[in-house]
Amino acid sequence: MLKYLMPETYTAPPAARRRYAWRTTTMFLIAIALIFYHGVSGGEGAPGLPDHVLVWGAMALFCGASYEFWRLVAALDELQRRLHVNAAAASGLIVLLVLAASSLAAMFTGAPRLEAFFGLPMWALIYYAALFVFSRRYS
Repeated sequence: MLKYLMPETYTAPPAARRRYAWRTTTMFLIAIALIFYHGVSGGEGAPGLPDHVLVWGAMALFCGASYEFWRLVAALDELQRRLHVNAAAASGLIVLLVLAASSLAAMFTGAPRLEAFFGLPMWALIYYAALFVFSRRYS
């Protein structure tokens, strides 16, 4: 299943791939649950649990998942590392351009602005698409 979730990682040791799959999946699910709970509760948070604990907890989990991603990429061979870094850079650039264009459109035309929080899901989708496009060159 991991080869579909994380393509072009077959040169990484199996232990690194399993660690990545379990740790990032767990961190992302907990972070999404925290953000979902924050949204459902109307931003009030849980009784006795300050709102900033939810936000900083989710951010810490996203940072941990990013660290695990980078550790997996570091375990790859030279070509696969290049593919992943190029896909990450291209997707980051595209997300920044989309968010900037959305903000400019909102400022000048009054169109609804795309929230910055959607940058992470957009980055993930564009990253996988870019990874498949870039890896076709070496197939």
